[in-house]
This record gives sequence, C-alpha cells and structure tokens, in this order.
Amino acid sequence: MKQFECVIFDWAGTTVDYGCFAPVQAFVEVFKHYGIEPTMEEVREPMGMLKIDHIRTMLNMPRIKKCWTEKYGKEPTEENVKELFGIFEEKLLSILHMFADPKPGVPEVISRLRTNYGDVPILCISPAIAQRQIVQYMERMRKDLNDKKVYIAVLPEGLCDSTTDLGAVWHPNYKGQMKMAMSLIPYMSTITGWPLKKESFY
Repeated sequence: MKQFECVIFDWAGTTVDYGCFAPVQAFVEVFKHYGIEPTMEEVREPMGMLKIDHIRTMLNMPRIKKCWTEKYGKEPTEENVKELFGIFEEKLLSILHMFADPKPGVPEVISRLRTNYGDVPILCISPAIAQRQIVQYMERMRKDLNDKKVYIAVLPEGLCDSTTDLGAVWHPNYKGQMKMAMSLIPYMSTITGWPLKKESFY
C-alpha cells in the first residue's frame, strides 16, 4: 500500500461543524443585536458572499428592510452595513466553541488513517477569522481524537485579494490557491520533515 507523507483536510465545515453552522448563527446574533430577528431562509440565501456583502444583501431584503425602517425610522444605510459587519467577528468568536466538535465520521477516518498509514501528519487548514481561539479548539479536537499528530494551520488574514484572488462562490481561484500553498509550505516542511528548497516556492 502506498505510504502517504501527509494528509490535508479543510477545517471549517469539513472536520468540524464551524464552517457550516457558526456563521449562520453569528448573522442571527448580529441582527438580533439591533432588534431584528431574521429567518433561517433570509440568513442562508446569501451564503457564500463576503461577510460584508452578506450583511448588505440581508439589509436590502424587503422584510428585513421594512423591520429596520419601522424600528429606526429610516432605511438601512451603508454606515449601518459597516456597523453590523463591525460586530460580526465578535459574535462569531463568542459562539465558535459551540461548533468546534469533530463532525460525525471524522474520528473514524483518523483511526483508519492511523491503522493504514501509521503516524502520518494530518493537517487541517483553518480560516484566519478563527485565529484568536484556534489553539483552544485544536487542543480540544486533539483530545477528542486522542491524536497529537493532528495539526491545524491558520491561513494569514488578508492573504487573498478579494478582487483578484477569488473565484466561484468567493472561494480562491488559481492565483488564490497558489498564495495559500506558498504560505503553507514552510509549516508543512516542519511537520513532515521535507527539505525546504527555493524551488518549492516557484
């Protein structure tokens, strides 16, 4: 059987629930903070957009715009968009611990990898927004999985340019993927023992 040298997983929404459910709840909390209770359908409809565009889209939805206008006496403005966006990360990080459990099947996959490939490093890639509390959740996941060879790499904030490096549904395009790969090479060299060469960056 071929011996893998490293296994790489996405983190948010793939190995833990965070990427699927935490942002949804965070949007709910942001709007509730301003006295507006969105429906799940309203929150989910713009999923995939940049967070500020998501908020802008929700504020322009007929029912939400009507609720906002009734509550504040005028339609939401771009300043309101920025205000809501300003507390999004705070709301997200405050509930992140509720969505950091390994998804069903992940422990079994890790166990099978260990059975077939020994102590091969398993690297999970995390978005920058989770950076402040990522160590806490990494240790929690390692404890749950009973595996210290599971690693998490946090992508640098601002790594990708939203105007040139993103493609379908705001996911990185080829240029964005290249930037991500180049940022991960040094860490992968550390956990795998691969030699770090100049050619690795070209």
